[in-house]
Amino acid sequence: MSNILAERGLDMNSKLEFNLKEYNGVLEVFLAGDLDSSSSPKLLKELDYNVKESINRVIFLMDKLEYISIKGIRTIFFVKERVADSSDVVLVGAQNNILDILKLSELDDFFVIKESEEQYN
Repeated sequence: MSNILAERGLDMNSKLEFNLKEYNGVLEVFLAGDLDSSSSPKLLKELDYNVKESINRVIFLMDKLEYISIKGIRTIFFVKERVADSSDVVLVGAQNNILDILKLSELDDFFVIKESEEQYN
């Protein structure tokens, strides 16, 4: 049984939609729109509350994410720092422009990167 932890729609100040769901030690984070300096504080607050010791895998579903800024990357990197060393942080379905930013930032080796959710499971 899945548990929806947080749902956020678009608002006047944000171009990000996100949804967090936890099940069996996995935290799924669906992202759509832009993860930038105006939207990342809201997501960071939810992640800070929901990433706990019982989480052994965090999966960011990014196929609908169109843009990520350095502040957005820091938000995702925060999760990597919070989870245990044995835990996976997986980025699924990231578009090429986002993968390019991760490679230029030399952060692509810090995450498990997969083209699709099926490829990871």
